[in-house]
Amino acid sequence: MLCALGQALAAAPELHRVDPPGGTRGAELDLTLRGKRLADAQEILFYDGGIEVLSISSPEPDVAVAKLRITPACRIGEHALRLRTASGISEMRTFHVGALPTVAETEPNSDFAQPQVIELNQTVFGVVQNEDVDHYAVTASAGQRISAEIEAIRLGETMFDPYVAILDAQRFELDACDDSALGLQDSVVSIVAPEDGTYIVQVREAAYGGSGACRYRLHVGTFPRPRVTFPIGGKPGETLAVRHLGDAAGEIAENVVLPDTPMERWPVLAADDHGVAPSPTWMRVSNHTNVIEPTADGAKLEPVAPPVAFNGILATENERDRFQVTLKKDQEYDVRLLARSHRSPLDGVINIFGADGKHLKGNDDSQRGVDSTMRFRAPADGVYDVRIRDHLGRGGSLFVYRLEIDAPQPSLALSIEKYNSRAYQYRQTIPVAQGNRTAALLRVQRSDVSGAVAIVSELPAGVSCDTPELMADVQHVPVVFSAAADAAIAGGLYPLRGRIAREGGDIVGGFDQSVPLVIAQPNETIYYQVQLDRVAMAVTQPAPFKINLEQPAVPLVQAGRQDLKVSVERVEGYDEAIEVRILWGPPGVSFPGSINVPKGANEAIYTVTAAGDAPPRTWPMVMIARGPHDGGERWVSSQRVDLTVTEPFVSGSIQMVAAEQGQTASVICALQQRKPFEGDAAISLLNLPPKTKTAVGNIKAADEQTVFDVAIEKDAPCGKHKNIFCEAVVMQNGHPIVHRFAFGSELRIDAPRVAVVETKPPEAAKPEQPAKPEPPKPAPKKPLSRLEQLRQAAAEREQAEKADADGAKTESK
Repeated sequence: MLCALGQALAAAPELHRVDPPGGTRGAELDLTLRGKRLADAQEILFYDGGIEVLSISSPEPDVAVAKLRITPACRIGEHALRLRTASGISEMRTFHVGALPTVAETEPNSDFAQPQVIELNQTVFGVVQNEDVDHYAVTASAGQRISAEIEAIRLGETMFDPYVAILDAQRFELDACDDSALGLQDSVVSIVAPEDGTYIVQVREAAYGGSGACRYRLHVGTFPRPRVTFPIGGKPGETLAVRHLGDAAGEIAENVVLPDTPMERWPVLAADDHGVAPSPTWMRVSNHTNVIEPTADGAKLEPVAPPVAFNGILATENERDRFQVTLKKDQEYDVRLLARSHRSPLDGVINIFGADGKHLKGNDDSQRGVDSTMRFRAPADGVYDVRIRDHLGRGGSLFVYRLEIDAPQPSLALSIEKYNSRAYQYRQTIPVAQGNRTAALLRVQRSDVSGAVAIVSELPAGVSCDTPELMADVQHVPVVFSAAADAAIAGGLYPLRGRIAREGGDIVGGFDQSVPLVIAQPNETIYYQVQLDRVAMAVTQPAPFKINLEQPAVPLVQAGRQDLKVSVERVEGYDEAIEVRILWGPPGVSFPGSINVPKGANEAIYTVTAAGDAPPRTWPMVMIARGPHDGGERWVSSQRVDLTVTEPFVSGSIQMVAAEQGQTASVICALQQRKPFEGDAAISLLNLPPKTKTAVGNIKAADEQTVFDVAIEKDAPCGKHKNIFCEAVVMQNGHPIVHRFAFGSELRIDAPRVAVVETKPPEAAKPEQPAKPEPPKPAPKKPLSRLEQLRQAAAEREQAEKADADGAKTESK
């Protein structure tokens, strides 16, 4: 469906900021969303429940305002959201839900002697400007806990590295924090008030920087603030006795009921009579047998067979914990340490020793990050020692860990491939225009499993999906989504799943997308990111153009090229240039980054080439296109076509050829028939040097060679001219199949040699002799091979050198 220009057409939205970045559960508030092209805002998509959108409107083109109700049971912590407009879906932003009422920072509060007075158990929404230091005063009784936690970098808005301290009235720091294992760059402090009085909570940027973008939510109250939970994990569905460690008032014991399904990170909120923590600690839920490090002196652990999870604490400096595990010969095991991933400060190192004490394998950091991970093959049946220590020999009550040992487990995960190396959220949603198509490049991560992957997805009403099966040795697949012309403009968050069929049970994996929010120096480091488990999809207003890709009628041969025809349908009045590119190229197939369909044009040719070793098979091919509109851009895609790569019909090679300026060089191409073809194939010699030319020839399938007579002009450039090659065009059903071969061949052009003329005395006149009959004309010379050419050139040089010597002798006489 293509409607007239300006009739219900708009470009995709951008969402830059959410004001305020958080709220209190059980309360209502007005939420302002700022960005670009938000005039047609229709819905806020929250990835978690508990937040109701009562109304939404757009008072300005770049502003949307929503009325929210946060339910009393809403999960405390971070909530990911997107804004859906009639024309698209925005980037992901976050909104934080807390348990405390919110107050705004009031300036001036930079003077320690004149702080802003707040009540305990409040959340302050503030900003740290450059060199700004904010002070907040609270009153506490002796023995009362004072906790402060800041959400700054976790708001996902900018590289804000805060520093938070609690000071007494005499300006002595009682607790201070820059970075923390729990909050990453965000600070966490907690004390028990030593006496009745006023205490100051100080907030600044760690290096006294700051800007208008350095916003924060500071929770100050009597709530518990443990740093970690021990043990870090347990089995699905079980009730586990845990200890929340690191709170200023002491550890908190609790029996937690773990969820029924395994989870990599499950949030746990510590609570007591004085409140609830503003953010969770994290646990792992898995099917491993849980083994807890004994606390009694001299207690000994018996060897345990995998799957097993050892849980312990490196409570003192230079402590080394040791466990024993029973392994089987030649069996592979994954040995994985969980610590920093679950907010422990431990930088763990793991080592495995045999029964004889010999060190067998170890690991410090891994691709997962600071936590150690390795794969170990047991050399024999028996009991093995597994030892854990901190990389720097540190220790303490918070240095908890969980060491999992198990046979490798097959897994599967899907994500949308990053389109732009710097713009991490660009083209990470699936907006489908009415009566049009869009495409996404899915990436499949297989672990310890192989095989073709079938991909299925829930879809908005009126949307269909063309999903080719992902081949076993490929990680990417382009998927085309199409919307009916009468599909309702709507959207949501949808699960995406992949399945590998195999005996013993299929392997099923879901969507798992990392969305970086804070990226900064050095080296574009990701400081904060959010994991998403669903895809944002929506039907949108029509786009001003549509593209179609013509199905190739013939295959693309190895070392060949093919022209793909792209056509454009435009709405009346839309004549902008449109950029077209291939969404994903098969292995061994190369193509330009993009081409332009010029302004007002409706067709373009996109040339692809195949390497000589491109895998011969049929690949899915999809084009995507973008055009400017309404101050932004609209993306659409073609339908999927099949691009078949096959072996060539013919190949060949060329020996080096040498000739002089002004001569004709005979270039011999030895041909090799790879597959039979009918009729003649046109063959050309390409990439010749300037001021040389040759005619296009024809070959048949049975020909063993062809000769190109290259005419070389007198002023053609001398030297070695490399990289000439042949192009042969085989016609099939009226369509060309272009072959290219004999790459790297060489034509050498020499300057003419100067002839030496021998001087002789005049001879006496001789009587006339009767005319002799003319000899028969010689047969046409057979083209010389490269070896024969070299021999002839050597003989000519020898003759010329002899003539020079004879001439020198004559002159001396």
